[in-house]
Amino acid sequence: MLHDIKKLPVWAQKLIGDLEHKIGALNGLKEAHALLIDHDREWFTVPNNAENPFRLWRFHHDMPTAVCSLSDKDVLLVGRATKDKKYF
Repeated sequence: MLHDIKKLPVWAQKLIGDLEHKIGALNGLKEAHALLIDHDREWFTVPNNAENPFRLWRFHHDMPTAVCSLSDKDVLLVGRATKDKKYF
């Protein structure tokens, strides 16, 4: 049953909005975990807790290429092959 949260006090609306955001983030993490585990992958995250963004680079044919940048509070999810399987 849906209720109109706009009738609630502003503090309650904000609290509900924050909780909905956390639930969405947890559901996304749950889906990513299921996908990676199904493909025999371990995973970890690389958070950026600094105020300044930073870039992640890779070398391809001895040429540095920016892969992505992480801004404040961004998190990069990395899936890796399990130790018993080789993907290279």
